[in-house]
Amino acid sequence: MYFHLFISIILLIVVSRKNLWVALLLVSFVISFPKLSIYQVFSLFVTTLSNPSVILLAISVGIISIIGGGMDKTGLMDDLVNNLKLNIKLSLISLPGMIGMLPIPGGAILSAPIVNKLGPNIQNETKAAINIWGRHGFKLIYPLDIILLAAVMAGLNTYIVTLYMFPYFFLTLQLIYFFFLRTLQVDCIKNKSAQSKKLLRPLTVLIVAPIVHVIFSNIYTALYPEFFLLIGVSISLILVCYFGNLGIIQIGKIVLEMKSWNYSLIIIAIFYFLNSFKASEFPGFISTLVLSKPIFVIGLGAFLGFVTGRVNVPLSILIPIYISKYGTDSMNYIVLSSMIFSSIMGYIISPIHPCVSVTLEYFKTSYGIFFRQTLLPVIIALSVGLISSYIFI
Repeated sequence: MYFHLFISIILLIVVSRKNLWVALLLVSFVISFPKLSIYQVFSLFVTTLSNPSVILLAISVGIISIIGGGMDKTGLMDDLVNNLKLNIKLSLISLPGMIGMLPIPGGAILSAPIVNKLGPNIQNETKAAINIWGRHGFKLIYPLDIILLAAVMAGLNTYIVTLYMFPYFFLTLQLIYFFFLRTLQVDCIKNKSAQSKKLLRPLTVLIVAPIVHVIFSNIYTALYPEFFLLIGVSISLILVCYFGNLGIIQIGKIVLEMKSWNYSLIIIAIFYFLNSFKASEFPGFISTLVLSKPIFVIGLGAFLGFVTGRVNVPLSILIPIYISKYGTDSMNYIVLSSMIFSSIMGYIISPIHPCVSVTLEYFKTSYGIFFRQTLLPVIIALSVGLISSYIFI
């Protein structure tokens, strides 16, 4: 069983570097045998596809990717960047983060020139670190990305999880400031001629989906909450089309460029993996292992984030294992928020993390320099998470 589990995780790590949803489907088949028959494996897949929550969520996430591509193509993202009345240090933190909130492939290339422009006199290795940390810091509190998927997998409320992420978000901001921004000598104010109208439009696109989702899912509790998520992201997409004057042909081109179907297929594959895992022999086996909860949540989360260069993969592994080992009631908001945070901390310095590689290439610096510069703040962040886990979990 140890060998079977080891092979499954290695297979997931290796194949996910090329294609995450293919990796999840492949590993789902592997872990299903020998306990399940071919007929049972197929029935499990049909059950996953027939779940309205899964399908609605998959479609919604695909639309979110189109929104990201549409904001880039229409200049709405540029409007957001160019019209914020913030000082330089705040801009260096917030602007890469705002771009990082939406799943834009190659988004690090979009934010790297912004960082470069804001800090022309900053050393390249520091700009690279700012770009990576700034891009991913805001993912800790944006509910329609990592938090959404993790909350659905864990069966918890997305927006309550988001609230629990705020202490980790503020910790991350403090680390970014202390290690990368504190000693910088930069101008105080930028964009004195910022236009409120050009700022309001992209901000509206970003916030309308979560607002619609949280309001209506709490009013109509008998319906699938993912249905209101679909409505919210559809409204955001309509606004992108309206503000950017996009037609059907332009939207089609964005879908092709973004490969939006990959995002939807990842959602379906994640839930098929979860169903396969629950039906396999692994839950019973893992429940016999002796492992402290804090080490599991923080240590294993950071390790898997680092070796996979992903966040969805570690969470797809950790959440079902944790529930099977410690019980459904043990998966609470503190556990999940800590799990998300530790996975992101490992992911943020992973050499196979695409944002890291493209950022280092843009700023012409090496991974060794980047790793040495960012290792200490990661260690501090994980230490805080570990201490908190021993106290509260």
